[in-house]
Amino acid sequence: MRRTVYTEYASALKDAGEEIRAVALGDHMSESARDAAVREAFRGTGLHTASEQLWLVGPPLVVAAGNDAFHSLRRMRDAYARGVAVGSAEDTAFIQQRRTVMAEMRRRMREDLGIEPLGIE
Repeated sequence: MRRTVYTEYASALKDAGEEIRAVALGDHMSESARDAAVREAFRGTGLHTASEQLWLVGPPLVVAAGNDAFHSLRRMRDAYARGVAVGSAEDTAFIQQRRTVMAEMRRRMREDLGIEPLGIE
């Protein structure tokens, strides 16, 4: 069961990241339209449901790492909503932070499942 929950959560995080990035690349007539589009893209991925599943079945270290990944992505969402450009220095910093917390989350998930580290992240 945990493997399924972990897979769904990691996939939802990835989907949400791709969706908000796609919206950030688009043209928006106003700041409020961009903000609404980014937030809707985030909500539409099922991430909140996957997060609740993780909170119900994951051990504390996995849940903490998953929560760090969620908040990292939310900071990116908020940056795109306020107009941070894809490819900018600020965006690059958000992406690096997201990669770091996602790698840690996956490491903890693999450890919990008894799967050896990948050593490539």
